[in-house]
Amino acid sequence: MHTVTAAGIELTVVQLHDRRQSLAAPIQQWCFQSELENYLYANWQTKGSFFKLLSRAGADGLSLCLRRKAVEEGLVTDAEFIAMRNVVSPAARAYTLVPAEAIKRALMTYGKTPRAEALATALHLDPFREPDDDEEEEEEEEEEDDDDAEEEEEEEEEEQDEGGDVDDSDDDEEKEGQGQDKEDADEESGSGGAEAAGGSGAGPSSGGAGDIYPDTEEEGDGEPPNVEGDATSGKAPRRPVYALSEIPAKLEAELASLEQWRVSPINVNRKGVAVMETTSEYQRKNVVRFLGWLVAENKLSIPTLNAFGSVQIGAAVQMYVHHLVSDQGRKYSSVAVYVSSFVAAARFVHSRRSAVSTSSGGQADIKPVDDLKALHAQLLQQARQQATYDLAKPDKKTLEWSDVQRTRCRVEEALAALNETAPPSKRRLLVRDLALMNFLTHQPPDRVGVARLLQIGGTLKREGGGFQLDLSQPGDHKTIAAFGPSLTTVPAVIAKSLQAHISFSAVPESGYVFSKVGDPFEPLPSDQWTRLVQAMFKRYSGVSLAPKDLRSSHVTWLKTGEHDDATLRAAAQAMRHSSKTQDSAAYNKGKSDRLVQQAVDAAASFASKFTAGEA
Repeated sequence: MHTVTAAGIELTVVQLHDRRQSLAAPIQQWCFQSELENYLYANWQTKGSFFKLLSRAGADGLSLCLRRKAVEEGLVTDAEFIAMRNVVSPAARAYTLVPAEAIKRALMTYGKTPRAEALATALHLDPFREPDDDEEEEEEEEEEDDDDAEEEEEEEEEEQDEGGDVDDSDDDEEKEGQGQDKEDADEESGSGGAEAAGGSGAGPSSGGAGDIYPDTEEEGDGEPPNVEGDATSGKAPRRPVYALSEIPAKLEAELASLEQWRVSPINVNRKGVAVMETTSEYQRKNVVRFLGWLVAENKLSIPTLNAFGSVQIGAAVQMYVHHLVSDQGRKYSSVAVYVSSFVAAARFVHSRRSAVSTSSGGQADIKPVDDLKALHAQLLQQARQQATYDLAKPDKKTLEWSDVQRTRCRVEEALAALNETAPPSKRRLLVRDLALMNFLTHQPPDRVGVARLLQIGGTLKREGGGFQLDLSQPGDHKTIAAFGPSLTTVPAVIAKSLQAHISFSAVPESGYVFSKVGDPFEPLPSDQWTRLVQAMFKRYSGVSLAPKDLRSSHVTWLKTGEHDDATLRAAAQAMRHSSKTQDSAAYNKGKSDRLVQQAVDAAASFASKFTAGEA
């Protein structure tokens, strides 16, 4: 144990194995939940505020609650239990440790404040980092169609009636463990009682009833536009990061209704087709991030989806777009994806208001939907123009397909060079890296979600001595509606390395082949998957190659080599993208040179026949 200082307050940091899943689990960093609650909420006795924060962040299950029986269960030694208990109180019957990953998630939910930033710095965490374009493009490639299916949906969107719907990973460090209950949090400080009336799980910008403003749809007269129109008293404090300190119960219920409205196969109030849960989840993040920006910019007091029904929503989104493009350097293609999420939310709000208006003989205002559709169409136009002139990125390191194969060979050599005395953890890492590398390089690199969500007994089925890739169910990958279901044999080289990884890491039936550490039944999120692949390529090649760039490298190799049209069409099918995508500048790098190369060669050949002496 050691102490760190944040905002003038000392906190105890514990270096401990998480032995809940494996006795050979790596050491990770923990803090005492009671100290964290005192640090963020000034609660000297546990009132459950930090526990509620963990729950809202979806990280409460990562914490480790220790009682005496934890010694018998082998989670800690007797000396470890006593030493840590004495930090809390010699009389404490139980105490809770929170791992660094859970603290990171909690701070993301809590919001960026000087104290939260100081804690993140002291623990070497980075919870407030905005995702870069590479990570966002990875999520967009998986969550949003970039091929014929998307084009068909865009065409359908334009044909909808006014009230219709719109269809629109460093190495894994995450640890999973057993949960805790409220009683554990009370016992930790010896309080033994229920939460005090004054206890609150709210983040830095939460307050009492005086901070609650009524929802309104009236227009405001001032600038910048206020989507509520009633922020004349007690504006929310300005915060530089667009994360809501907490999601109010009303908003949570609205988001759940929006998701159901979007994903339900048949919905009489929605004229567009249903979307997949992964798309709905990604759109939810976009909506919540935008609402957080509205709150931070004092344009919204209470975040609800009613904001998307305000006649000022178009002006507010335009300002948000300008901020993202001009100040944050976001691409128009990324911002267009965000705004498509806002269009969906606006249409959801309009459909609900239409039902109420119809029953009372009125008609809901369609202006919010129209304004957002107009912005979305303009952003798509700007994105196409931006892509046209975005032919090369010389400052971005990448690998040619031949270099990718050499990188795979280095993994094979490193694994073969291991002797019998090598630690199991190192062998496990190399076996996993080789399985992943073979999956990515011995066949056209598939869509991001296929490898990330590879599941034994699900999309990966045993067949004889090998495997079959079964993508036959809705949701197995994002573009299955466009490309149809498939059942293909996994190449022998890939199957052999996958089997080695599954056996060595003891991946259970129904477990994900490349899962979170400690929880084989939980896949890696998209951003963590990107960082995982980048870290693997960085180790063996020195270049952090993202999955999207890997696909681009393969397409470039296809286009520059002697491959006929049938091979190119087959590759597009295998990679589950359209030939148009395959021929775009983002994937087909060097396209401009190849288009004019024959003419340049002919002109150069003719010019070489004339010399200065003959002139």
